Amino acid sequence: MSALLADRFELEDTLGRGAGGVVHVAVDRQLRCRVALKRFAACDPGELAQFKAEFRIRKGLDHPNLVTLYELFVADDGGFFTMEVVADARPFTAALHAAVVARDEPAARDLLTQLVHGVAATHDAGIIHRDLKPANLLVDGGGRVVILDFGLAMSVRQPDHESSGTLEYMAPEALWGESATASDWFSVGALLYEAVLGHLPWRRDDVHQRFTRVRADAALGPHTWPWLATLAHDLLAVEAGARPTDAALRARFPDARAQVPAALEVPFVGRIGELTALREALAVVVAGSGCVVSLSGPSGAGKSRLVDSFLSELQGRGDVVVLR
Repeated sequence: MSALLADRFELEDTLGRGAGGVVHVAVDRQLRCRVALKRFAACDPGELAQFKAEFRIRKGLDHPNLVTLYELFVADDGGFFTMEVVADARPFTAALHAAVVARDEPAARDLLTQLVHGVAATHDAGIIHRDLKPANLLVDGGGRVVILDFGLAMSVRQPDHESSGTLEYMAPEALWGESATASDWFSVGALLYEAVLGHLPWRRDDVHQRFTRVRADAALGPHTWPWLATLAHDLLAVEAGARPTDAALRARFPDARAQVPAALEVPFVGRIGELTALREALAVVVAGSGCVVSLSGPSGAGKSRLVDSFLSELQGRGDVVVLR
């Protein structure tokens, strides 16, 4: 992995580190731009598979409030992937606190609207984030909310029944390995409480306090608007079924602004020999003969990218039907 990194990327500052890996700012020499690069040194095949799953889970989601991912690289000793750099970032809790202190209600509503629609978009895709906390919710210099780090994300359809997340923000059911989409909303409620008052509604070391309904509507009332206090109170319900649903929250915060980050165009370079072979095989098929091509290579070598690049050449052709 070190050779793969050194050949193309120049690492700069470290943005953060945790159990899921280390994130750097890096210069991509090939694309001539700065990216965020998340590294993971594999200790066993299972951990490497989880790292790759994080990329693949997020790569299929396209939403303005989810961090944009670019490329995945995997080697025997680990892997890394690249994503957008969130410019002039600050934690969501800091941005919301500033809006509350300034009594800027439109700004506060805008932040909550973006967050609600971003979290709901992950749920629409059948994904539970499971680690919503200040470090994973940023606001860029333009006011765009960005949800990061899907390293602990879980499929709604294939729950793992393991307790995963950051303890201070975990819902009661998540503590016992029963995470649901409602668990993410409990974490959001904790974030709102912390943003307004500067501390969580429970002692960090007392998980049992999570099983006492927090009267956030009373606690936050003197410090903020009634609608925000009520929202935090509703999200912090002990029973998952008592919390607002995605649909209900979208109804409370309609019209998410359509601000999409500038996309990084990642050109396809190299693989001339492989592309030529695919084009020649296509010519045989179009001429009326049969042809089968087998594409193989190590994980992360770019097989999917090669196929995508080749198939993009076929758009608009009337003599080819692509089934994929």
